[in-house]
Parts: sequence; structure tokens; C-alpha cells
Amino acid sequence: MEVFVMTDMNNMELNEKDLENAAGGYQSGKLVYKDGYNCYRVQGVTNFLALRSEPVDSDGVIIGELYNGEEVQYLEACHDPRFCRVYSPRLQAEGYVKIAYLALT
Repeated sequence: MEVFVMTDMNNMELNEKDLENAAGGYQSGKLVYKDGYNCYRVQGVTNFLALRSEPVDSDGVIIGELYNGEEVQYLEACHDPRFCRVYSPRLQAEGYVKIAYLALT
């Protein structure tokens, strides 16, 4: 990873991600994640909310685990109204989750 360092009068160093965040968001792959824009928080799950590669109730399509309090970026609705497509900044992955476990932040 390439790091750009900038020093101010207080000798604070900023890397590339810090600079992008200061500009309003950071880019991960092809998606740009911006704080507060289409952000939802996972809520009401007992263990974890499954991030799935397809909008179906099957353990074989689970690609990640999301936990209560974790933020995701809403991308789009799905043909199955129980699911929506989201992007997880922590996992740096997009997939489908059950919409009933998301709350607008």
C-alpha cells in the first residue's frame, strides 16, 4: 500500500485514507463509502447477520458476518422484498442481507 505523508505544524501525519476521509469519503474497490450517506446500522440479531452472495435463505451463500451496531451502505432493493444489497466497509464486500435487521443511522 502506498502511503502519502503530510506534516502540519503539530507534526501530525496523514495517510491516503485519512486524506480521503477528510475530503468526504473513501474509495474501496469500485464503491465510494461516505459517512451518513445511505448508511444503515445492523440491529436485532442474536449472533450475526449473514452477508450473502445471493438473496436466498441458504447457508451455502454466506460470504460474511455482520454484527449489531455495524454500519453498512445501502446499495439497492432486491426482487425479494426481504433482502437488499449492501456494502460492508469492514469486510470490503458487497452482498445481500435481510432488510428487517437494518436501521437507518
